[in-house]
Amino acid sequence: PLDVLGAGLVAHEDHVLAGLALLLRLLGRIDYIEEIDAFRFIAGVEAFDPAALRPHFPGYIVFIAAGKAAAALVGDAQTGLTALVALCGALLVVPVALLARRLGGPVAAMTAAMLVAVNPLMWLNSDKILSDIPGLLLVATAFAWLTSRLEPAPEGQPTANQAAHLAGAMALLGLALGARLSLFPLALSALAWMMWRKAAWRVGGGGLVLGVLLWLLPTLMVAGAERFLSAGQVAVGGHFFRWGGSAVTVSDPLARLQGLVWAVAAHGFGGWWHDRALWLLLPTAALTLLAGVVLAQLARARRASLVPGLLIAGPYLLWLALGQNVTARPRHALPLVVFGIVLLAVGHARSWARDDGRRALATGAMAVLLVGNCALGWQLSVRHQQAPPPKSLAL
Repeated sequence: PLDVLGAGLVAHEDHVLAGLALLLRLLGRIDYIEEIDAFRFIAGVEAFDPAALRPHFPGYIVFIAAGKAAAALVGDAQTGLTALVALCGALLVVPVALLARRLGGPVAAMTAAMLVAVNPLMWLNSDKILSDIPGLLLVATAFAWLTSRLEPAPEGQPTANQAAHLAGAMALLGLALGARLSLFPLALSALAWMMWRKAAWRVGGGGLVLGVLLWLLPTLMVAGAERFLSAGQVAVGGHFFRWGGSAVTVSDPLARLQGLVWAVAAHGFGGWWHDRALWLLLPTAALTLLAGVVLAQLARARRASLVPGLLIAGPYLLWLALGQNVTARPRHALPLVVFGIVLLAVGHARSWARDDGRRALATGAMAVLLVGNCALGWQLSVRHQQAPPPKSLAL
């Protein structure tokens, strides 16, 4: 009966769970402007000029353009951006499920879709007027596209169809940087992955450049090259040396390591932390068990099969550890959370394929993790909606 039920659900899991995710995001929407970046995005939709901090560098013109379209539909910038980010948060279910399906089959797809739908970090950030979730949606979609076409080209010469798809996927990655520039390590990872697979990386590189130019040139036309570069110098200098939370300004390695665990495990997967309720020890134990299952499977895998994961996750992990505000902004860990969700989903699917005690154990642990994530996500969403931040953090 479980097999029959699973087969029925996985046929439509993308649609059903994306709809559920959208409902949860809309129920948790906030009516206040939470932070200065959100205010700047609203100002950018009303009158785009990144050199005047409408919004901040580099302008996020892809996000702003989508926000303008949403604002035109609903009547004002704040409501339009809120609806746009919520929709992107719901649609994120689809490419992550596709990635999991290609790596682990239909059970992995259904598991990944459920994990994304109720993930607390994705849930809360889908209710914020920030570009993290829209950028992540574009990146996940590009990687799902790549995995469907990334085959070694005969003698390095791809077919016209393959070249078009590879260039299109990489152009989408380049375009994603116009929604969230801090995702740039993932674009470089995709290019390195193509080089390792000998899959026409020059074509992919050309697509990536094209995607970047599609948002960079219009930004320069609006802001002016000199004003844009001046704003960039201030933003880059500030990020790395003043207020960005990089390893330069937060140099304690133990604090950064603790921040990384806090961002990924506690926020990214709804684990227990010292300031949270004790009942979260249950989903934390389930997460630990599932992570052990994945690690055991990876230990038995051929070394060559581990290279893609290292190429994709490694650069962003390094960027997160050294260049991002990992001690105060858990949303920067979102790409690693997606990577972890795919690994957990594939690991669970492989355990499901075993008709023994491992199947029951892994399925039970996954159920506990999903219920725990949903309960925590709902709790945090209600708190986020009803208790605006202090005036010192809001407008």
